[in-house]
Amino acid sequence: AYLMNAGHGGKSKTMGENHPDGAIINYYIGDVDTITSTYSLRFLDDNGDELVAYSSRSDKKEYRWIPEKGANRFIWDLRTRGIDKVKGMILWWAFQSGPRVVPGTYTVELAAGTDTLTVPLEVLMDPRVTAGKEDLQAQYDFLMEIRTNMERMNNNILEIRSVREKLNSLKKIVSDTTLISQIDLLIRQGQNIEEALYQTKNRSPQDPLNFPIRLNNKYGHVGSLADLGFNRPTAQMYEVKAELEASIEVEMDAWKRTKKEVNLLNEALQEVKTPYIIVE
Repeated sequence: AYLMNAGHGGKSKTMGENHPDGAIINYYIGDVDTITSTYSLRFLDDNGDELVAYSSRSDKKEYRWIPEKGANRFIWDLRTRGIDKVKGMILWWAFQSGPRVVPGTYTVELAAGTDTLTVPLEVLMDPRVTAGKEDLQAQYDFLMEIRTNMERMNNNILEIRSVREKLNSLKKIVSDTTLISQIDLLIRQGQNIEEALYQTKNRSPQDPLNFPIRLNNKYGHVGSLADLGFNRPTAQMYEVKAELEASIEVEMDAWKRTKKEVNLLNEALQEVKTPYIIVE
């Protein structure tokens, strides 16, 4: 398989079909029974570590794969797993997929029920690309760091929302005015952190034009720019990435402190025998 931007346009009645943008995995399955059997396609690196997996039992639509009976093919886009998206989150041109793998030898693992078959997959660079393997590795590493931090922000946002929901429920059963004030403060602190990480006013795809994008969108957009083509990220990209990461860590640390305050609130709640909040 060649690592390239093929620009696959699908099928046409009036012209030929371009090569799919990725690796073509041809397979044959005699009978398909998704009720009693699980089907999966896993792509592994040269160390045997999983890059991405597709399964008939996946609870995520983008990774759900239901094979068809007979001879068929699967197109792997040569990208690793993307980030777990937050439902309803609207971002403008932000990197949320996984980076493209670098040229090398990989393994494709097909599992159909109790049967498993593995075959090697050689990924080659488009000979028209002038970037060297070190440049491509630098791009891969850069985007993996973007992916990791985008996931961290998403996880923090989900945790903030979960804790806020519990705090709001707690307010309904607490009568002590001091405790209510503490709860309100914790809600505001969490909200301020979330609003620094994400533009919570977004309701439609056009809203990023109306409201300033926040840290996750700024950071993700750097990733989208670095993902264009096959090139080493520019010096300016590294600088902006580092600057944004410093701001992101400020909010991450603020949430860590807030969680400690939630634990202190729990101690106070125990004294008045009120159900407390569990924060992992």
